Amino acid sequence: MTNAPYFQISTPAQLGEIIRKTRKAQGLRQDDFAKQLDTSHVTLKHIEKGAQGSQIGLYSSALKALGIKLFFRKSSDLERTFRLNCLNDCGSFLLNDRKRRAFRQDVIAKNIGASHVTVRDVESAKPTVKVETYFNIAAVLGCQILVNQEIGLLCFDQPNLRSMNDPINQTFAKAG
Repeated sequence: MTNAPYFQISTPAQLGEIIRKTRKAQGLRQDDFAKQLDTSHVTLKHIEKGAQGSQIGLYSSALKALGIKLFFRKSSDLERTFRLNCLNDCGSFLLNDRKRRAFRQDVIAKNIGASHVTVRDVESAKPTVKVETYFNIAAVLGCQILVNQEIGLLCFDQPNLRSMNDPINQTFAKAG
């Protein structure tokens, strides 16, 4: 748990942009990094664009290889932020928040246009789940997936920071 400033990641495209810009900042070519991840450069290109249907396991591998840490904030406790070991860890946080709020899997599934089996797969961290499913469930529950300020400043233009990702002290004081 930590209290540093964060930027919220709301879409797979934003997560892909973080991966792409961090890879470039580390001087890694796309085809070399794809080999490191044991995937094709075409698949990596899809991940970096946040293409619909990309599997969470591929994003997790890329984040880990680049040393990017993600964080999670529960809807019930916007003052505390928890570091995720990998994006798959987000599933256990979503599960706990869903249960705390007494939401059934089928209700969440209906809200995101998926089956309860898909929600269960997210909560059990199956690497084959589509990345957008994580973001959709987090949005329904009001939870947040975050990146630290250093990565946020590297990856997003200054005008975008204010509109989508202010640090916690500015954004959430107004939202509460």
